[in-house]
Amino acid sequence: MKGKQAISLIISYITIIVVVIALASITYISLQGYIPLNSLQCQPEMHLAVYNLSCTNGVVKLKLQNDGLFNVSAAYIRLGKEGREVRSQINKNQEYFSKGALAPEEIMASPLILPAGNIITEDGYYILEIQPALFKKSRFIACEKSIASERIYCTR
Repeated sequence: MKGKQAISLIISYITIIVVVIALASITYISLQGYIPLNSLQCQPEMHLAVYNLSCTNGVVKLKLQNDGLFNVSAAYIRLGKEGREVRSQINKNQEYFSKGALAPEEIMASPLILPAGNIITEDGYYILEIQPALFKKSRFIACEKSIASERIYCTR
């Protein structure tokens, strides 16, 4: 009698384990539909090039060209003294392009004129960073792997 109860107890434990595994599998499969397949990120082929760059009297002037394969909605432009890791954004509230996204191979029609007198404390070499960004699903997505850097001599 005790042997039959032990086997019955083992069978009930195995049944419970099988039911739990089955429920976990069903839950996993049903929740996969709620996870987006492609997360919000930039394509690796996104790149902006700098043209007509000058930095005189504390003002940075430049034009951007989309050298990548996809439209670029915006750009973060940063400037910092050479040798510093942290650079300050000089185009705050001007990240968007005036006519919308830059198409591949398109060059901006008019140059950006960005005051940077608070960053340019002395004549010398500075590093200008250009980081493309996308606007998708009501969010800005900065392209962290597509930052272009340019060494430039600036005057105060």
